[in-house]
Amino acid sequence: MRPCSAKHASGSNRAYAPFMSRGVVLWPDPDTEGVVREIWSDLADHCLSSAASGAPHGHRPHVSLVVADEIDIDAALADVGQVPTDPIDVLIESFAVVKAGHLLLNITPTAQLLREQARVHSLVVAHAASPWPHYAPDRWLPHMTLARSLTPTQLSEATPMVTARLPIRCVLAAGGIEDGATGDCWESTQRGIGSPARRCPLGDTSCGSGGVDPGFSTRARQSSLGRLPRPQP
Repeated sequence: MRPCSAKHASGSNRAYAPFMSRGVVLWPDPDTEGVVREIWSDLADHCLSSAASGAPHGHRPHVSLVVADEIDIDAALADVGQVPTDPIDVLIESFAVVKAGHLLLNITPTAQLLREQARVHSLVVAHAASPWPHYAPDRWLPHMTLARSLTPTQLSEATPMVTARLPIRCVLAAGGIEDGATGDCWESTQRGIGSPARRCPLGDTSCGSGGVDPGFSTRARQSSLGRLPRPQP
């Protein structure tokens, strides 16, 4: 790990400032979360900001299904129920760079994933203030964010850290609401209307597991996942 100069830590890196937002998200299985956190750590070791930066409670790797400036947590989760309704197997085999130097892991869309996103979006927007239009079902790009606001030079440094870890087979089996500014999370469960959402304790990445065994490991399930057909668009 090289020491980070003041130049890296400030202006030239346009250090990530979290947006005031909330989103309904899917959290990946522990192995995939570990891989994403390794990439975040590598970025930090090279004095590059990542999606882990900027929130007081930190962020968990996630796939956002709908994002808005504000979401009524209890009402949204009461309407949407368990997220996802069933575990979703996906393949991550590429990355993308979008405007302003945002570096993303591309999630290969499947019919199941697209149906779940459309279901969640249709139910949550009624409880959302200023939904972000690029999360509408006909515009949505499934992804996990790795870093924001990287310069072209920084992107050329960061991309080998990503490609070295591809492809990734991932299971999205848990979900809830995450606050984009603070990193706070609330789990999705089958609850009755009016029941308060459970806030995930700080650092408890098993919260919102949707009944998935906390010891779940994609590598331990290699015998089954390895036989999965390539997800079909």
